[in-house]
Amino acid sequence: MNEPEPDASKTEPTLIERSLAGGALAAGSVAATGAPPLVTLAAGAAGAFLPFAEVVAHRVFDEFRGDARIRVDEMLASADQELGGVGPEKLADLTGKSEQTRLLTAIAVDAAARTTWPPRVAALGRVLAAGLIGADDARIDDEQLALSAMADMERPHVSLLELLVRWQPGQTLGSPEIEPYTPTAGFRGERLSWRPGRREWTFERISRARPNLGPVLASLMGTLQRHGLAIQNDNTVEAFQKFSAIAADDVNRRTRRGGGGIPTVPAAPRRLSVSARDMPEPTWSPTELGERVLGFYQLAADTAESERPPA
Repeated sequence: MNEPEPDASKTEPTLIERSLAGGALAAGSVAATGAPPLVTLAAGAAGAFLPFAEVVAHRVFDEFRGDARIRVDEMLASADQELGGVGPEKLADLTGKSEQTRLLTAIAVDAAARTTWPPRVAALGRVLAAGLIGADDARIDDEQLALSAMADMERPHVSLLELLVRWQPGQTLGSPEIEPYTPTAGFRGERLSWRPGRREWTFERISRARPNLGPVLASLMGTLQRHGLAIQNDNTVEAFQKFSAIAADDVNRRTRRGGGGIPTVPAAPRRLSVSARDMPEPTWSPTELGERVLGFYQLAADTAESERPPA
């Protein structure tokens, strides 16, 4: 009777594991080339620890693969729950019905395997489910954009997106630093076309509202912009108005002569130079896709809270 072949993945170190220990393999060749004693000693030490490197790396990667499988299972369970509990077989049929759905599933699986934040795992499953039941290719494309964005997002990104979407800077003197954002309803309550409203944030105001995001704010905003979740506003009109006001003020000052302040023939205005501090500070706002992505996270968090057993 033929013996079953051993599972190579469990008996042989992977390429990454061999790479972690690979520096030790050169110990003999370094010594043979007449390298300085210090280099030879270091290479010899690496060679002595080769078994430890292989054992530790093998164990770490085994445990990582196990953790990743658990997170992928949780993500797929979240998708199944969103679909109404169709079961593994039906879910497999849905994920494999087209090239688009297979791509969506691959993105969701990869993202779930690379995170340790439970709300992100659940949110990925909900986005996947929304894509699997999409009525057309356009809807699937939207979910693919959302999944691609969420694959690059961790908790700080979501914290920034939550600020951009759900809050707006205080609008009046003496008002709170931030205020809840309330969408404007149309006539008789119908929904207007999507718009950011007064949700225009400068880096300075974001840093005051979320001090922990300040040191990495440029990087976080770059990720949100790259995926279309936030956008930098065009302040060209505001800059032109401010420049015009500066120019007009300069002309007025130069044309008023003799204590009565009566205008005389205007002097030729000098050439104005506008410095960076004269320009309006850049502002950022959320996009409709950003609002939708945050909704997946919020729904996942609300579901987790409702399922938590009472203390």
